[in-house]
Amino acid sequence: MFLKKFFRKKRKGILPKPVVHLPCKPGEHLTWAELFHGVFIPGNAGSGKTSGPGAWLQEQILRDASKPGMTAVCVKQDERIRIEKTIMEADRGDDLVIISPETPFKVNALEYELFRKGRGGEVEYNQALDLLMEIFVLGENYQAGGASGGENDRFWDKELRICLTRLMMLLVLAGVPVTVPNMRKILVDAFGETEVERYAALWAEIEKGDGAAIGEYESWCNGNFFLYCFERANAREDMTPSELDVMQLVGDYYFKTFYKISEKTKAIITASAMGLFEPFMTGILKTHFSSEMSDEVRPEKCYEEGRLIIVDIPLKEYGISAVYAAGIMKKLFQLCMERRVVQNEENPRPCVLWIDEYHLLANPISDEKFQSSCRSTMTAGVYITQSINSIKVAMGRNNAEAKTKVLLTNLGTQIFCGNICNDTNKYAADLIGKAFIKTKSASVNTDDKASHSTSEHLHYIVPPEHFTTLKSGGPDNNFKVEAIMVVRGKKWATGETFREIVFDQRGRGKPFFQRLKHFFQTVKSFFQ
Repeated sequence: MFLKKFFRKKRKGILPKPVVHLPCKPGEHLTWAELFHGVFIPGNAGSGKTSGPGAWLQEQILRDASKPGMTAVCVKQDERIRIEKTIMEADRGDDLVIISPETPFKVNALEYELFRKGRGGEVEYNQALDLLMEIFVLGENYQAGGASGGENDRFWDKELRICLTRLMMLLVLAGVPVTVPNMRKILVDAFGETEVERYAALWAEIEKGDGAAIGEYESWCNGNFFLYCFERANAREDMTPSELDVMQLVGDYYFKTFYKISEKTKAIITASAMGLFEPFMTGILKTHFSSEMSDEVRPEKCYEEGRLIIVDIPLKEYGISAVYAAGIMKKLFQLCMERRVVQNEENPRPCVLWIDEYHLLANPISDEKFQSSCRSTMTAGVYITQSINSIKVAMGRNNAEAKTKVLLTNLGTQIFCGNICNDTNKYAADLIGKAFIKTKSASVNTDDKASHSTSEHLHYIVPPEHFTTLKSGGPDNNFKVEAIMVVRGKKWATGETFREIVFDQRGRGKPFFQRLKHFFQTVKSFFQ
């Protein structure tokens, strides 16, 4: 009877399994299903959102028996130290890999996306292109304070996408490493009208057997990277039919289209591409993100082996390079998880994307799409930020409010810490809702006769101003962080649709009896 019950419960899978036991009475927990819906934690700077609910969630997720994988991007200086400590306390040190200036691990996102093993076996340029364009948008938002965008964005983006795709195609066909520095070298040396005419004239002489023309052409190839790559590709005799089609696209672009583009348009395309390439020409992006792809940091390792990848390139020290590095790993993780087929895995492992200061890495298009489907890939996104308005700013000029609402709709677990942002507090109060509350009134008429009346009015269950009073931890608050939690579809033990919870900032390095309690809670929930 015991075995029958054991196997019947086990077949339910990991979704209903409690993973985060919350510090409240009566006891409450969050299941993997609730985490897979996405977690949103807003709070002002110093509200305790990272050291309170954020640390509590991270510590218990990492201790889970399933040994989930995780990619965490660090924007703040001390964040790597805190996460690394949590990983060590969870006895997960063997799974840890850190990408930082001090570690040897390298990332080449373009080659990873272009040459990954797909179902069709063909080189897929669109995903690599989407990654580049996301980096472009992140850089634009960071430099413009979220105000990037304009009337001609769609046109310039379309032309830039074509340009970047042809650069990658030529490098792949030539068998040259697909790196940002190599793409830049091709663009710098790409032919103008004069060079196209010279190329045609030289080949006319070469076909006649002119030795001087052959020598001049070889010298030109050695001094012009675009021509060098084009000649290597053109000389191949082993191209597949699909590669021949790509070669035709490349030839048509550089010898029939690119040099004929108006000077103004070409200048804008070139300037946009060069602006994207520039951070990769020096510093951390050149040394760690422009060469090979280390096997240890491939995002599929998160669900295959439970790898814990930390990107430790702080914003205050590395500026836009930190935004690019974090954005690259975030996008690689999202693309990899979206391709994951959980049904093909014998014991599928949950994974987590962990982003603090999320507004610096928000993408107006891909994040919403990722969150709308990541539950089916057993992936939990945890996004910690300051306010809803900080996300709106990151969404650019066009339809920022609508994009923000769509994203928030796809985050089913929301934890509100102390905040003085009226928009965020009103959103939280509206989310919890209103209820009819009886109010009594008394009046005295001219004859000194008192009258009493009772009426019902709709009032916020938790008024917006309450969120300004939540404790933010630290010695003044006895290291207690107050937060209000709302989970889609969940009614708490109190009978309410929300729960105010107090997190102890000192509770992460759990003493023995707390660990023992957590162990028995996990065992009990497994057999329930």
